[in-house]
Amino acid sequence: MKLRRLLFIVLPAASGICVGLVVGKATWGRHLPSAAAERGTSVSPVAAEASPAQNGPTAKASERPKAGKDERSPREKEIDEAVASGDFKRAVELIDGLGSFRARSDAYNKVFRKWARSDRQAASDAALAIGNEDLKISALRGIGEEWARTDPQGAFAWLSELPRGTIQRGVMQGMIAELVGQNAVAAAQLVSNLPTGTMKNDALGMVGSFWARTDANAAAQWAMALPSGAGQRNAIRGVANQLVRADPSQAAAFAMALPMGTTRNEMIALAAGAWGETDISAAIGWIRDMPESTDRIAALGKVGLQWMRADASGAMAYLNSFQEGVRNDLLGKIAGQWGATDPYSAYDWLQSLPAGPERDRMFTAMASNWASNSPEEAATAVAKMPPGDAQQRASMAVLSQWSNIDPVAAAAWATAFPEGTMRDNAVSQIARTWGGYAPDSAAQWIDSLPVGTTRDRAVGSFAGTIASNFPEQAIQWAQSVSDPTQRVNQTVAVAKTWLTVDKPAAIAWINSSDLPDTRKNQLLGLPPPPKPPNPAPTKN
Repeated sequence: MKLRRLLFIVLPAASGICVGLVVGKATWGRHLPSAAAERGTSVSPVAAEASPAQNGPTAKASERPKAGKDERSPREKEIDEAVASGDFKRAVELIDGLGSFRARSDAYNKVFRKWARSDRQAASDAALAIGNEDLKISALRGIGEEWARTDPQGAFAWLSELPRGTIQRGVMQGMIAELVGQNAVAAAQLVSNLPTGTMKNDALGMVGSFWARTDANAAAQWAMALPSGAGQRNAIRGVANQLVRADPSQAAAFAMALPMGTTRNEMIALAAGAWGETDISAAIGWIRDMPESTDRIAALGKVGLQWMRADASGAMAYLNSFQEGVRNDLLGKIAGQWGATDPYSAYDWLQSLPAGPERDRMFTAMASNWASNSPEEAATAVAKMPPGDAQQRASMAVLSQWSNIDPVAAAAWATAFPEGTMRDNAVSQIARTWGGYAPDSAAQWIDSLPVGTTRDRAVGSFAGTIASNFPEQAIQWAQSVSDPTQRVNQTVAVAKTWLTVDKPAAIAWINSSDLPDTRKNQLLGLPPPPKPPNPAPTKN
C-alpha cells in the first residue's frame, strides 16, 4: 500500500535550511495569541491584557466579557491593586490566600511576569525563595517568558544559572513556547547557537515539539538539517511526537525518511504503535510493504500485539516467515506486552498454540510481565503447567518479579514446591533478590529453612549477594552450608570477593581458617604445597 504523501519533503539540502534561518532573523515582537495555549497556561485570576484570542471579533457574543462587569474576587482585586502600585511583594503575599492550587500557580506566573518588566533581579530572587517547587517554577516561568519576549539571549543566560533538572526544564519550556510563538525560525536559530550541553539538547527537542504543532513541514526540515548527535535526536523526537498525535501515517513517513540508525528505528516504532491504535489495517499494510530490515522488526515490536489481538492467525502466519531467532524475539515481546495488559487473554491464546519450545518461551515472557502486576495470579497459572523445564523457567520468571514485590509470599510459594531442582532453584532466586535489598529479613527466612540441599542453595546465593558489602557475615553464612564439598566451594567464593574488598582482613581470615592448604594457597596466590614423598621400597 502507498502512504498518503507527507506534507513536507524531509530531504532538502541543509544549506537551504540555513538560508531560511538567516533570512528569518529574529523579530521579537508581541507574542502570538497561541503562545499561551502552547505553554499550557490557563487564564490567570490576575487581570491580564486583552488579547485577540479572548476579546477579538472571532469570539462568540456569549463568550465576550460584558462591559462593566467585574467577576474578580476581593482577593484578586487586592492582588491587581498591589501589582498596579508596584508593590509586588504584597501581591505575592496575597496569592497564598487564593483558593485552588491552579489559581495560585497562574497568579504567580502573571505577577512575576509583570514584576520582571520593572526589576528582573528582584523578581528572580523572590521566585527562587518560594518553597513549593511547582509554584517556584510557575513564578520563574513568568520571568523567563517575559524576558525571552524582549531579550532572548539575556533570558537564556539567566536560565543557565537556574538549578538544573526539573526547574530549569520547566522554565525553559515556557520560554521556548514564547519564542516559537513569536518567530519559530528565529527561536530555532537562537537555540542552535547555545553552548553545547544538556540544556541545548533539551531546548532543541522543545523547539521541534512546539514548532511541529503549527508547521510540521518547516520543523521537520530544520530537525533533519541539524548536525547529528543528541541535539538532533531530541529535535527529531520532538517533531515525531507531535506528528504521532496529529497523524500517525505522516509520522511513519517522516520516520522512514530518517537516516538508518537507532533514531530511525525508535521513530518507526513510535509511529507504528500510534498508527496501530488508530488503524491497525493501514499499519499492517505499511509494515508488509517495508523492505526486509531492522525497520520492519522495530515496527512489529510495537504493533505486533495489536495485530495479534485483531487477527492472531494472520499475525502468526506473517511472523512465521521470519528467521527463527527474529521470530522468537518478536513473539516473546508480544507475549510479554500482552501479559502486562491482558494476561488472561494472553494465557488463553498461548494455550491454543501447539506445544513446543516456542510456546514455552512465550509463556515465560508472558508470566514475567503478568507477575509484575499480579504475581499471585501468575503463579496460579504457572502451577497449572505440566511439570518440566518450561514450568521451571516460568516459575523463575514469576519469582524474579514476586521477590521484589512481596518476598515473604514468594518464599512461601517456592518452599511449597516438591523437593528437587525446581525448589532449590526457586529458593536460590529468592535469596539472591531478597538479600540484595533487605539482607536482615532474608537472613531470618533462610535461618528458618531446614538443614539440607534447599537451605544450602539459599545460603550460597545469599552469601554471594552480601559478600561485597558484608564479607565477614557472608563468610560465616558460607561456613554454615551442610554439604562439606559445597561448604568449601562457597567459602572460597566469598573469600575471593573479600580479597577485593579488604585484602588484609581476608588474608588474616584465610590463614586462620580450616580450609584445605591447597585452596588456601590458591586464594593467596602461593604455589601448591609439596606432595609428600613416596615411601621408600622395603627390602625383603
